Amino acid sequence: MLNSGDTIGPAQAYLAQAGGGNAVNWRTTQTGKYFGLRFYNENTSAINYGWIQLNTSAASDFPATINQYCYDDTGAAIAAGALPAPTPTPVPTFSACSMALLRMGLAALAGLRRKH
Repeated sequence: MLNSGDTIGPAQAYLAQAGGGNAVNWRTTQTGKYFGLRFYNENTSAINYGWIQLNTSAASDFPATINQYCYDDTGAAIAAGALPAPTPTPVPTFSACSMALLRMGLAALAGLRRKH
């Protein structure tokens, strides 16, 4: 069980166990706590780290609410609750010539609209 800001990355220990592992801390009322995870991402061919923010309320079972989740697809460690910055999309640049062509095209469209 993690708190906001706790690091999730290659330096931490992880359970590799089917059947749930040790979940005794989650079998009490918990609000706003985080579950750290690591997984092999087939799209990036790398181990990725992430978190799931859960609320639980039962003492004997697992009724839980997943409020949010996130992972970093760069393979870098992530802090519980952090949202990695998206990779910026390059903004296209236009030359003076392409801008003139764009203006001519817009003027032609405006002329077509007036005729109808």
